[in-house]
Amino acid sequence: LYLIGGEETDAESPTGSRTVNRVTRYDCEKKSWITVPSMQLARRWSGSIVIDNKIFVIGGIGGKGGTFEKRLDSMEMLDLDSVDWKASKKDRNKNGPKWKMLTPMSTPRSSHSVEVLDGNIYVVGGGDGREWLCTAECYKPRTLRWSNIASLNVKRWKCGLVAVGGALYAVGGMDSPKAGHWGLPT
Repeated sequence: LYLIGGEETDAESPTGSRTVNRVTRYDCEKKSWITVPSMQLARRWSGSIVIDNKIFVIGGIGGKGGTFEKRLDSMEMLDLDSVDWKASKKDRNKNGPKWKMLTPMSTPRSSHSVEVLDGNIYVVGGGDGREWLCTAECYKPRTLRWSNIASLNVKRWKCGLVAVGGALYAVGGMDSPKAGHWGLPT
């Protein structure tokens, strides 16, 4: 279990919070949390997936400063096989492997969905800060390239994305800024 990036309270920030680049792993056998090398960029509302024991973290909101907020098109990867899990926290983070920036997506996005199919990474929907998206992209790790693929039928953010029988299915999610509001209509 990995906790990747996110947001924490920061009384000194103009927004009252800041986005973080921290990564931690829960060791189920030892029942303890282990510090993992931090990402290059602070991110929240990103997508992540593991392929061949490599964590890919894609898009989100954040940047270098923690309180500087923008939608991200970037992707970074950490090879888990290169992490020395027995090293001290200091050695693991200072002298250990680093997150590697990879080819960015064509569209900055957050609150998108990510899935793997046939060794390729698919990203669908989300938002770019101006509108919700129906666009979708595919990253091929073998060629290190993104390509645009068929869009969803409707704009969708925070949907489920699952690969079944050689096809991708986007389920649920929200298609309107008001879709997350619960209560009586006014």
